[in-house]
Amino acid sequence: MAKDFKLWSPLARVNSNGIPVRAIYLNTVISLILFLSGSFEQVMLYTGFVLQLMGTVTIFSSLKIQTNLGFRTPLKPVLQIIYILFSLGVMYYMLTERPIESLAGFGLLSVGLILFLLDKKKT
Repeated sequence: MAKDFKLWSPLARVNSNGIPVRAIYLNTVISLILFLSGSFEQVMLYTGFVLQLMGTVTIFSSLKIQTNLGFRTPLKPVLQIIYILFSLGVMYYMLTERPIESLAGFGLLSVGLILFLLDKKKT
């Protein structure tokens, strides 16, 4: 990602061993902020909501894929729809029971989306 987008290009620099040290430092800082920002339960709910949302989006996008590789996935739309409904239920529960953590995760995801949309791809 750092090699492909201008905003993150300073993180693409590697040391003599080919290790992206700056990217590792940034990842460490973000991890420490998450670790120190609240209780373990809050951090798990915060990240869990985002992970649940990303899983749901991934499975939803798999419904649109039309490939013919010589086999059919058994119960293709049924299992995905069951997963999506279950996942939506989990996210609804998280939003109603722990709205601060859920909305914080969604807010951080929104910031990432905005940065992604504003960033220019290298040509």
